[in-house]
Amino acid sequence: MFSNFHRRTCLFFLLFPVAFNGLAIDTQQLNPGFYPALQIGYAWLDNVLRSEKREKADTMFQARPMLHWKAGTVVYDLNVRYEGDYGVYRVLDEQDYMDHAMSIGFGFHPTEKMGLELSDRYKIGHDQPGVSGTQVFAPPKPNRWHDNHFRAQFTYGRRIATAQLQLAYEEISRRFQNNQREFSDRNRHIGTATWLYHVLPKTWLVTEFQYQINDFQMNKTFDQDFDQWHVFQGASWEISAVTQGEILLGYIRNTPKDQRFFKPFSGFGARVSINWQPRPYSRVTLRAKRMPQLSSTASTLFLANRIGLTLQHEPTERIRIRTSAGYEKDDYTFNKFGPKRRDRFLNFGFEIDYAMLHWLNLGLRYRHDTRDSSLRLSDYAANIISFHVQILPEYARNP
Repeated sequence: MFSNFHRRTCLFFLLFPVAFNGLAIDTQQLNPGFYPALQIGYAWLDNVLRSEKREKADTMFQARPMLHWKAGTVVYDLNVRYEGDYGVYRVLDEQDYMDHAMSIGFGFHPTEKMGLELSDRYKIGHDQPGVSGTQVFAPPKPNRWHDNHFRAQFTYGRRIATAQLQLAYEEISRRFQNNQREFSDRNRHIGTATWLYHVLPKTWLVTEFQYQINDFQMNKTFDQDFDQWHVFQGASWEISAVTQGEILLGYIRNTPKDQRFFKPFSGFGARVSINWQPRPYSRVTLRAKRMPQLSSTASTLFLANRIGLTLQHEPTERIRIRTSAGYEKDDYTFNKFGPKRRDRFLNFGFEIDYAMLHWLNLGLRYRHDTRDSSLRLSDYAANIISFHVQILPEYARNP
């Protein structure tokens, strides 16, 4: 007789026969058509709730779906995509989740100098226990939410010419569905202007200005709304296939509407992205960021300092090995009367993928996460070991 775990696992297969691994895809390289794929996996977690005092181990089945459709010509392209992420735990079934995302994107390029990109993405998701920007102690059931992200970008000029101007507008709304987290419901309006000036072959000076209006929907005891803007200056480069990157440094100003309860912030900000490929089969990736971030806690904002390094090597055409490590420090100091919280996260991992066939990949992954918090009983260490099978077109493999 099937257990409850087996019945729930079979239900996923019946409802979602087509699934995907959620890998990034360069849609410009796709020909018009449909692109389905499937990833299924099994994982062991030694600390599901990521808690110091509530350590609970469990195993889980996971499926990640995607179905992509593309149509278009040289002048325009239309992309429609569905993605999902489903998890079923053997024992801790209150942690089960079914996340969905539906997106549509339209690109119009009437000339080589001019382009318009429109996109909209609707997602139903959840907060993973103990990650950056969430509650210190995970609730019995994950915080669930749905959000909508609309983006429009107008581009004038060619990067290979003298200069290029990019103007973008984004509107992001998020609504929480359970655990009485409605005080974090919000709408965000973001306008960004980016100017790229060609100074050397494959090298550009970059100036970026961004302004945000953050509007919270439940401002009763205090007003959580705030405005934020930044000016970044830096450089972007693309030197053949060896290295590409962008380094932007600048000034950030955050102004809360209700300064009786929240502190303003002004200071240094940064965004760094560097890819280095010393050989065709080896790649080094560095990411770093210093920016105020929204949270799902009553503190509303925290200052995040993040850095991550990934090393990838392909010893053969069929085997890909990847190691990664990351560090993050989060300061929850914007709330004048709340507890002064500082979290330090450290993670590292290892994964190996084997291409059994051109459309079939097998993978084994390990990840270790720790949190060192200034709040009592808030530290944790967690390990995850997972095995997965990917059935996907060759185009969808990680670069």
